[in-house]
Amino acid sequence: MTLESLCGAFGVSVDFIDRELSRFIANGRLHCTIDKVHGIVETTRPSTKTAQYEKVVKQGDVLLNSVQRLSKVLY
Repeated sequence: MTLESLCGAFGVSVDFIDRELSRFIANGRLHCTIDKVHGIVETTRPSTKTAQYEKVVKQGDVLLNSVQRLSKVLY
């Protein structure tokens, strides 16, 4: 989809669309990339393996933090 078509659909400027999409992409709320050279927005669907990996890493971090806190309490 082009940035121009998004601007026309929402009645805003290209700069506004670019800023807003960039913010949503950076926050992980949208899975897409902005090709400024060609003026298009492409979706990038994350794979399920990547999502599972990220979930396991986050859970591992939480577990490690809990174990570290527990060891401080015990010693």
